[in-house]
Amino acid sequence: VGIELAGEIREVYADKKITIVHAKDNFLDEASSPNAKLRKSLLDLAKKNKIDTIFNDAVALPADLKEHFYSPEGGTVKTKNNRSIENVDLVLLAFGNRPATAWLKNSDFGTDIVNTNGYIKVKKTLQVDHADASNIFVLGDVADFKETKLAFRIRSHVPVVVENLVQIAVKKGKPTAEYK
Repeated sequence: VGIELAGEIREVYADKKITIVHAKDNFLDEASSPNAKLRKSLLDLAKKNKIDTIFNDAVALPADLKEHFYSPEGGTVKTKNNRSIENVDLVLLAFGNRPATAWLKNSDFGTDIVNTNGYIKVKKTLQVDHADASNIFVLGDVADFKETKLAFRIRSHVPVVVENLVQIAVKKGKPTAEYK
């Protein structure tokens, strides 16, 4: 999202200073794109379009931030590694949404089913990975799978959940379909 956003801004504002701050050591990651050539071509494209990059760091966000953007006080942004970025007009957050699972902390399962990033721990069958919650299935972005969180992935989740529900409810068996 950040790469695309930077490109869109560059297209409209040819002279704006643009910096992408990214927590990983390169664009994308192994899970979303194992293609090293693609990552290199994105970095080359950013350089060609005068888009600066800072890797292995993140913007230190204001504690009271409520939006996905802000104008830094005094035009200076600090990073978590204590780097200063000067003359900043606007910071746009493009690291994606976080799952809305905080309410599960008050459930019977509490933090046993939610990982530290807020995703629900699931088995390959898309059942919640907890002995007392095997009748609960999870699909979509909230499922803790090492994959990019994209809407189209649910197309692959639904058939697995449906097949497993049929196994349990109709055939009185155990779930056997697995998400790959």
